[in-house]
Parts: sequence; C-alpha cells; structure tokens
Amino acid sequence: MENRCLFCNDIIPEGLQICPKCESEWSGQANTPKQRKIYIAGKITGLRDYKKRFDEAEEVLKKQGHIVVNPSIVPEGLVYDDYMNTCTAMLKACDTIYMLRNWKDSTGAKIEHQIAELSGKEIIYQ
Repeated sequence: MENRCLFCNDIIPEGLQICPKCESEWSGQANTPKQRKIYIAGKITGLRDYKKRFDEAEEVLKKQGHIVVNPSIVPEGLVYDDYMNTCTAMLKACDTIYMLRNWKDSTGAKIEHQIAELSGKEIIYQ
C-alpha cells in the first residue's frame, strides 16, 4: 500500500506523514495551512493497542499545529451506544476527520466516515 501525504495526497516515502512541499508550508517557509479541528477515527473494539495507535496519530497531528480530538480518551465500561453518542458529538465539533488505516475494520469508524461525508467535513486518510 502506498503512503500518501496527509494534505495533498501525493505519494511519499514510507515512514513519512507529509510530503516535503507540505512540510515546508508547515515550517513557515510558505503560507501556513489553516489550523483544523481533527477527529481521529479508527478501530478500537478488540484491539489491545488502540490507545497507542490513536495517541501516535494525535501526536503527529498536534505537531502540525492542529487541535486534535481523540476518542480513545473516553473511559472504558460504557455500552456501545454510549460510545457512539459521545464520539458522534466529538466528531460534530470538528471540521476534519482523520481515518486511521484500520478504519474499514470498524463499524463505528465507518459510521463516523459516513457522518463526515454527509456533513461535508474534510476527510484525511492515514
């Protein structure tokens, strides 16, 4: 699977999140892109390391200057509907959704993707 820049979707070398052009924009060498409020979506149920995956994505996005909403902070012990109601409210507060690579393996993330599409939010894929 090809790695793609989070912003322009150009193909980039493995291990990078953004291409050199977008990186230079973020470092102040060109016009700075708009700060976004980004909700992270991906598979949580059944994964032991989901918090690590979400936290790593949060760190990358924060370093790029964004406000990040990370649903992995919602406490454990709720029922599925409570999680979805909470996460949907978090998503509605954002203008962008960041889809982790595993999002297609999650019913909840697929619902969040649909909500983002229907509400006209920007969608970024890991």
